[in-house]
Amino acid sequence: MIVDFKASFHRDIKKLKDKEQAARLKEIISEIKSAKNISEIKNIRKMEGYPNHYRIKTGDYRVGAILSGEVLILARFLDRKEIYRYFPER
Repeated sequence: MIVDFKASFHRDIKKLKDKEQAARLKEIISEIKSAKNISEIKNIRKMEGYPNHYRIKTGDYRVGAILSGEVLILARFLDRKEIYRYFPER
């Protein structure tokens, strides 16, 4: 799959202090790039009420993603307590 990043995703990564989470995030991004379709990505679930929005679970963090054709846009990377406040955008 093709991976694209929103500016909000880059801001969330800059705030990240946990090196272990940063390593997990790199693994997730490489897994997404090697996947042929969305179902091959581990720990991904569709968000209820949003046809193209998904979340990827990694430890105590979540990646908010939007599927647009063959492109998966990574929009947010936040703690599990914060992600649903900011993603999906209302």
